[in-house]
Amino acid sequence: MSILTLAEAAAVLKITPIPDDDNPDLVLNMALAGADDFIKTATGYDWAADTTIDPTAKMAASMLLVQFYENPAMTGSDMDLPYGVTSRIEQLRAKKLP
Repeated sequence: MSILTLAEAAAVLKITPIPDDDNPDLVLNMALAGADDFIKTATGYDWAADTTIDPTAKMAASMLLVQFYENPAMTGSDMDLPYGVTSRIEQLRAKKLP
């Protein structure tokens, strides 16, 4: 499972038709996995494993997806990410504080 569904990811990127198992978009699949992994590593929590995905996690994943899909050569460090992504990551970290 991923934070974003393929349909949500395609809507964010304005991709039509929506990729599926018969017609995969390999870059999209890598970008989705990368966004999930980035958020999990940055927050220490697997947001994709939740039954109901947190809306802040969806927003962060959407923002990362655009970055990773449109510019797959980016380094991925916090300094290279737009403020909105960094802000969402901090919000997710705060939600999982003990």
